Amino acid sequence: MSPVFPIYRNGAFMSKRINLNKPSDQLLMDLINYSQGTDLPMSVISFGTPQTLTAQDQAEYGRNTLLRIDPAPDSGYDEFVELKYNRIDLARLFRNQAVVGVDSEFHNSTEALALINAKYGLAISPSEIVAINAADFQVAIEITNSKVYVPGTRIVVGINVDESLLLDFEAAVDALWLFTNVTFPPIATTPLQA
Repeated sequence: MSPVFPIYRNGAFMSKRINLNKPSDQLLMDLINYSQGTDLPMSVISFGTPQTLTAQDQAEYGRNTLLRIDPAPDSGYDEFVELKYNRIDLARLFRNQAVVGVDSEFHNSTEALALINAKYGLAISPSEIVAINAADFQVAIEITNSKVYVPGTRIVVGINVDESLLLDFEAAVDALWLFTNVTFPPIATTPLQA
C-alpha cells in the first residue's frame, strides 16, 4: 500500500490524497498543481535548492523550507516565485519506530532504501540519502539533500522486524498534513508573455 498525504486547502481538508510513490520533484510539482488548481508540466519550471528556514522564520510562516522556482526558458513565464512549505520528517512518517522492518537482506543503506521504497510505496532516491554500509542487517537511512524530506531526519532499517510494528500510513499521513499546506504565489494564473 502506498502512503498518501491528505490535501488541505485554506485549512480545510480536501478529499484528494497525494501518493508518495513519485520522485521528489514530481511530488512537489503535483502538490503545487493541486494547490493552484492547475496542471502545469515540469518543463515550465526549474526548482532551486531548498533552504531550511530559520527558527524565527519557521515560527512566522509556519513552514520549514523555502524553495525558489524559476521559469524555464521559453515557458512563457518571466518571474521567479518563492515557495514556503514543510518538508517531511522521515522518522515521523514512520511514527518514530525504533527499527523499520524489511523482508530481505541488504548490505548498505542504498539496498535498504530500495526495500523500504518497495515495501512501503515510497520513491526516495538514493541521491537523497547518506550512503553507508550495514552491520548485522541493520542500517540507518538518513536524508542528506531532498526537496520533500527534512535533511538529517532518519530511520533505522532492519531485517525480520516483528510484523506488528508495521505502520498505519493513513494515521501517519494525517499527522503530516502541513506538508501540503503550501504558500505559493499564483504563477499559474499569470498571463503568458507573447
